[in-house]
Amino acid sequence: MAGTPYLVDSNVLLRWIKPDDRDYPLVVSAIDATLQRGAVFCYTSQNVAEFWNTCTRPLDRNGYGLSPQEARRAQFFEDKLRLLPDSLAVHQEWRKLLVVRNVSGVHVHDARLVAAMRVHGVGRILTFNEKDFVRYTDIEAVNPRTISAKHPRNRSMNNPHLLARHHPARLFIPPRLYLAKNDGCRTNLPFVAAESAH
Repeated sequence: MAGTPYLVDSNVLLRWIKPDDRDYPLVVSAIDATLQRGAVFCYTSQNVAEFWNTCTRPLDRNGYGLSPQEARRAQFFEDKLRLLPDSLAVHQEWRKLLVVRNVSGVHVHDARLVAAMRVHGVGRILTFNEKDFVRYTDIEAVNPRTISAKHPRNRSMNNPHLLARHHPARLFIPPRLYLAKNDGCRTNLPFVAAESAH
């Protein structure tokens, strides 16, 4: 795998497609800075499952309240990141980790990510929950905040429509951002086609 591979945790992916999230500018900045250093971003089928779960969960249960059809925007990162496929080797590594690392409760999901990383030779994960990976001494958990602090962006970070240009994709724009100030028109479309900056 050319470049330094990173697994992108679901908590980062979910912020990456939601411009009104307070951490969206930070995530975009961290991703841009890491890509400039030659990183290769990866994901697993579990990331897609967690993403889909949050997107389609009701708002009153800390979800995005989207329909399954709208949740197909997972393709945004599927088209850009490299899939670490499931396999018997990943399953066996996961089962071993559960016992050897004394994993219980919700942490079984983190262990499955680590299993995929180990099998596919990925040593870093971009995540806001680095404490969840402390037990895995061979895995480096990198918080986007630490990257963004070293690579400040310009004032365009405060404008989600300008930020979208850094990532050619169909981004989710929440209702209150539907107003297109540049032409005075209002649209009800839940997606905005972003132009490529490359």
